[in-house]
Amino acid sequence: TDHTLIMCDWDQVEMRVYAHLCQDPGLIAAFGLPEDFFVVMGRDIFQDPSFVKEDPRRQPVKNGGYANIFGTGEDKMARTVGIPLETARWIMQRLDQLYPGMKRFNRTVEMVAREREEQEGVAYVRSPLTQRRHVCDDGRYYALVNYLVQGTAAEVLKMKMLELKSAGLDAYLSLLVHDEMILDAPLDISPQVARELKNVMEDDTLFNVPLT
Repeated sequence: TDHTLIMCDWDQVEMRVYAHLCQDPGLIAAFGLPEDFFVVMGRDIFQDPSFVKEDPRRQPVKNGGYANIFGTGEDKMARTVGIPLETARWIMQRLDQLYPGMKRFNRTVEMVAREREEQEGVAYVRSPLTQRRHVCDDGRYYALVNYLVQGTAAEVLKMKMLELKSAGLDAYLSLLVHDEMILDAPLDISPQVARELKNVMEDDTLFNVPLT
C-alpha cells in the first residue's frame, strides 16, 4: 500500500518512426502541431476543419495510416473498421495524394530488399539506428516496412531503458509492454519518479518528429 504503479508510453510511436523514415513533409508537419495527429490527418483527408477527436471517421483514418505500415489491403481495412470497401479505397487514395512519401518509401524498401536478394542472396534492410538487419525470407517484401518501423521503435525503448538506469530509476522498473514502461515506486517519491520518467521518454533529438 506504500507503493504505486507509474505507467508511461509514447503517442503514436509507430507513426512517428514511420514519418521519420519516409520523410514525408506532410506527416512531419502534422506531428509538429499541438493537436491529435489523426485529427490533423482527418481534417486534411476530408477537408473538414470541424473534424475532432470524437469524430467516428477518426478510426478509419487511423487504420488507413497504419495500413501503410502493415501492408494491409483495402479489403482487410474495410472489414476491420466496418466500413464500405469504397470508403476504405477512397481514404487510402487520399492518403497517397496527401502523403506521397509513404508509398515512395514503401516501394524503396521493397526495391532495396529485392536488389540485395539478387546480389547477396538475402532480402533485407537495415535499422537506421543500429544497422541491425531485418530479413525477409518468404517473398513478402512489403513486410520489411513493418519490421523496420517496429524494430526501430523497439530499439528506442531499449535505449530509453538504459537512460532510465542512468537516471537511477531502474530499481523501480517492473515491466515493459510494447512501448509502455511500468514502474513500481514508493508513494513518497512517486511525483519525482514520474517527472524523471517523462523526461527520459520524451525526446526531440532522435527523429525528425518529437517522441512525446
